[in-house]
Amino acid sequence: MTNTLNKPPFTLPAWVMCPNCNAPLQPEFPDDIEGYFGGRATCCPGCGKAVDLWDTLVRAARKHFMLTGAFQLLGCRKRFFRSPSIKGRSLR
Repeated sequence: MTNTLNKPPFTLPAWVMCPNCNAPLQPEFPDDIEGYFGGRATCCPGCGKAVDLWDTLVRAARKHFMLTGAFQLLGCRKRFFRSPSIKGRSLR
């Protein structure tokens, strides 16, 4: 059995769901945002359809704030790490 507690923390990239197929989209910041305002379309890698990136980001922040990590859309990072827990002991 592998000791998973020795694995380093990891970071998940920012993502939102495609409004057409619910596939995860990982916008490249700031390139995709600048492209949106410059008239360049963003396509979903799952279904290949054009996505209104601004509308998709706003919807993600309003409806799925914690699920999609809307703070990540602002440049924050979501890090995960493992911590041992022992039955019957306080985490303090």
